[in-house]
Amino acid sequence: MKRRGFVKAVGLGAAVSQALGGQACLERGKAPFAKKEVAMKLGFHTDAFNTAYFSFEKCLEWAKANGVHWIECGLIDGVSWIHGLGYQPHVAMYEDPALLRKKMEGYGVAFSQVDAAYPLSGKDGPVRGVPYVMNAIRWAKLAGCPRVDTTDGLHAPPDLEDAEAMEIMRGCYEQIIEVAEAHQITINIEPHGYFTTNPDRMEEMLAFSDSPYLRMNMDTGNTFIAGRNPPEFLQRFIDRLDHVHIKDVSES
Repeated sequence: MKRRGFVKAVGLGAAVSQALGGQACLERGKAPFAKKEVAMKLGFHTDAFNTAYFSFEKCLEWAKANGVHWIECGLIDGVSWIHGLGYQPHVAMYEDPALLRKKMEGYGVAFSQVDAAYPLSGKDGPVRGVPYVMNAIRWAKLAGCPRVDTTDGLHAPPDLEDAEAMEIMRGCYEQIIEVAEAHQITINIEPHGYFTTNPDRMEEMLAFSDSPYLRMNMDTGNTFIAGRNPPEFLQRFIDRLDHVHIKDVSES
């Protein structure tokens, strides 16, 4: 499904169809996709520049040159030699968030979201994923970022029944939401893998907590690749929508 097709199907407006970069990130307004006029903020995910081996600062330069004021990137919880050498367009959490925020302001750019998408559906979700997301929450708060993106694994965990994996994720999100509420950071669940691209499972996951800080990041490409109809998928969860990734993907 192409971005323009999705935009027309859900009535996002002409401005969104001019999405820049490989991914478009739409920040939710007070009444997303309602008939009345809604202010939407257009940005991009730095994943768009993975194959170009951009650094994060080069992404900021691109954003300034193209008049894009919102950006999403992945967070690295530790040291990566590719990132350290300047060939990865993401941010390591050892980088001071307050200083980075100041640098971004100089480019006229701010975070719409940061990506902490370690799969929470496996046995290591509680021991690796939860601390990673919690660190991301604290980092995001200092960086002036209002939301953190999370998800499941691409495939069903080979050593778990589906119900067991869902219970693991329930426990993960209960811990994560407690910290998110304290910092007033929204936690988004992105349709990405085996569970989250199944709308029935997504509904269960969004019911893990009744907190207003648990919401959904729609992804048109992931849902389409999983065999879903992105506009129909979105409409089911329209009241929980907080952020959107719009991608061009082919049927192949």
